[in-house]
Amino acid sequence: TDDLNMSRVTQHRVPRILMQEQRDNHVTICLDLISRADDDPTFLNRIITGDDTWYFLYDPQLKRQSATWKTPVSPRQKKNPQKDRSKGKVMLEQFFDSNGIVYMEFIPGVATVNKTSYKEILGRLRYSIRRKRPELWRMKNWLLLHDNVPAHSSVLVQEELARQQITVFPHSPYSPDLARCDFCLFARMKALLRGRRFHSAEEIMIATREAVRDLPAKMFERCFQQLY
Repeated sequence: TDDLNMSRVTQHRVPRILMQEQRDNHVTICLDLISRADDDPTFLNRIITGDDTWYFLYDPQLKRQSATWKTPVSPRQKKNPQKDRSKGKVMLEQFFDSNGIVYMEFIPGVATVNKTSYKEILGRLRYSIRRKRPELWRMKNWLLLHDNVPAHSSVLVQEELARQQITVFPHSPYSPDLARCDFCLFARMKALLRGRRFHSAEEIMIATREAVRDLPAKMFERCFQQLY
């Protein structure tokens, strides 16, 4: 470490080894998106991205979150072995743009989002855009950024997107770097809730809405600058 100026690092984990054709396709799409953003200053501001995630009745703190300051002579605090996150959970679907949250809803029970429910969610998202982003609704130039999970790429959803004339942000397969919700929103919100114990789904919903209100407005703008 000192003499050779080397450090020990773990291997970088990739979700999938891509074929050369997939790599070329990914580069082509990204170069096109960069060109569109350079030519149109409003391009990033017209993107609305969304995804779903689970919130648990109890989610233990990360190791760094439980760290405390101590002097050389003060005793080190002991930490009980982390308990696994609770089985009780609530799914939340969220959409946001560079100005903040556009739409969010809790999925009842422990059901996951399938193609039928996602089609209905898109309808409610359109209503929220009309109410909260009237300029985007009037111009009809907003873009939807979501991943390629089966519920999003199903024929039923694709037909609905075409019928409603919703433009989808180009998303090459196996591109987790485009998942703005994972990189910007979910991790920050869950950090605010980790270590707290909730007793019902209603408590999670209340705490989550409070966490959304505490999010800094600049965070959303930075999120899309990082996307660029």
